[in-house]
Amino acid sequence: MRILLAPHGTRGDVQPIVALAVALRARGHVVQLVAPANFVSWVRGYGFDTESDGIDPQATLTSTSPFASVLEAWLANFCGRSKCRAGRMSAGARSNQAALRTLL
Repeated sequence: MRILLAPHGTRGDVQPIVALAVALRARGHVVQLVAPANFVSWVRGYGFDTESDGIDPQATLTSTSPFASVLEAWLANFCGRSKCRAGRMSAGARSNQAALRTLL
């Protein structure tokens, strides 16, 4: 049987599908994969015919631009609450806020 697998995501998403592909191949199936761009050479290293889906999830996750507006809106909403305006934000909340701001 010919099987096409198309995992998407980070290594934790892709590696189990590659393990499945190895098991299917061991049972006589012909397996091909379409994988994220940053995993194509790794998957090919297992001897599979692999093409890129054109997306690099790692680059997306390390880029703050797609998430900046969402995080900024969340922080604005969170700090718009009365406890924040009144200066009664806990040390933990301030630490979380600072950590989130580093992502922007």
